[in-house]
Amino acid sequence: MRIVADENMPLVRDYFESWGELVTLPGRSIRREDLMDTDILLIRSITQVDQDLLSGTGIRFVGSATIGTDHLDIDELPNSSGIQWTAAPGCNAVSVAEYVVCCIAALNRKGILTGKPVRAGVIGVGNVGRRVAERLNLLGFEVFLNDPPRSENEPDFDSIPLKEMKEMDLICLHTPLTRKGPYRSFHLIDDDFLKQQKTGTVLLSAGRGDVIDFSALNQWKSKFRLNLDVWEPEPKVNTGILEDALIATPHVAGYAIQAKWRGTRMLYEKAAGIFDKPLCEKIQPLPRPELDFQGRQVDWREVVLSVYNPEDDTRIMKESILESTDDIGKVFDALRKNYRTRHEFDYPVIRNAKLNQVDLNILNSLGLNIQ
Repeated sequence: MRIVADENMPLVRDYFESWGELVTLPGRSIRREDLMDTDILLIRSITQVDQDLLSGTGIRFVGSATIGTDHLDIDELPNSSGIQWTAAPGCNAVSVAEYVVCCIAALNRKGILTGKPVRAGVIGVGNVGRRVAERLNLLGFEVFLNDPPRSENEPDFDSIPLKEMKEMDLICLHTPLTRKGPYRSFHLIDDDFLKQQKTGTVLLSAGRGDVIDFSALNQWKSKFRLNLDVWEPEPKVNTGILEDALIATPHVAGYAIQAKWRGTRMLYEKAAGIFDKPLCEKIQPLPRPELDFQGRQVDWREVVLSVYNPEDDTRIMKESILESTDDIGKVFDALRKNYRTRHEFDYPVIRNAKLNQVDLNILNSLGLNIQ
């Protein structure tokens, strides 16, 4: 068996190397010629998979370690010589939701989103958006949801119209990217939507970059406090918007190492079923880090930011792109490829943090391992 995989997929050798020849390549540059006589293709969101890529290759299974499928030509895949495919829905949902919490903690320290009540709109309430909404509720936000497809299929789901989002203090975008159909999300956030928002709204986008019309955003950016993890187009980042963003990260909201492990494992389990392979035990190769506050009085924000602080990634991204003469796309991809190890909340052990009861309750509800 021959397997081609994105070189940035963690644990791929641990799970797949015993199956045969494993070749790892940069995901953005995988070509048809690389896939000749290949049985399995394992990718992430930056690899576009269609008939042009797969035709004549012998691929029998495509696995994408991502929650989205807009990079897969799903309509064509089942007709391509019986090719089976899977994504990894929900694999990084916790990571993205915790990214949002950490962004709120960082913004709070700047005096943003600290009023009562904070009105938050969540657009797209699937695996990720649902978890984001749950955590916003835990933080005491007044949460409003927009997801017309869910509303249509679930009579008890309360979805407000998009036009009623104009009085929000925070708007979180977590809709998948769809380019056709009645619920097209491509450029859902357009000139008309942006101009109606109140000044000072935090616009937090951690789903798909093309959900926002960045040309329109460039015109209205001064109205917003921008918190952007995804961009249009990637990897070519608009440097003017990057410079103005309060928090800017290189499409890494879902990059907690546990989310990556989970995504690879999901593909492995699916492929093992298809190719009748025995399953090995789950692999967790890193010890749990310990974060010791040495008895200091801290609040919930300081604790979650000790696990992950998006301002660190913001500084690195701005310095790397705005101060470099290299190709922006190559710098952006390098930031993702060389991304540091980041953990989900429940993995590190938090020791000796002196907390009031309210903050302790918040941290326990968020799933942190407080000892």
